Amino acid sequence: MKLRLPVCPYCGKKVGFTKAWYLKREGEYRCPECGGYSNILLDPLSPLLGTLAILCSILIFLLVRFLAGGISFWGILLMLFPYVLFFLFSVFLIRLRKPVFRKRTDPPPRRPAPRQPGGQNPRPGNGGFHHIKRQ
Repeated sequence: MKLRLPVCPYCGKKVGFTKAWYLKREGEYRCPECGGYSNILLDPLSPLLGTLAILCSILIFLLVRFLAGGISFWGILLMLFPYVLFFLFSVFLIRLRKPVFRKRTDPPPRRPAPRQPGGQNPRPGNGGFHHIKRQ
């Protein structure tokens, strides 16, 4: 795992910290330097680090609760500290990848509908018969 800012897979230009912060919620990135499009992915280690932040916060809660006898303002700040660290380091867990284009196979050609005698095609919804109004 390398903690680094995202890099354009086409030209190698680094994305700035504030732009990477904004990219966390996007799905696609267009490089302003080369114009290449890339997909935005999270590093596979990010769920593990998020879980670690939760476990650290629970451990801090238990320690503060049983050692101090209650939860104070400083205890709440201590419990928030792992989340703040994860939030700040999450910018460095963003990766840019070239999109994978799958080969599309053309669908088989459609056969034309059979023609009715007299040169008219049946109208949809009435079973192929002409509608006769009764008076």
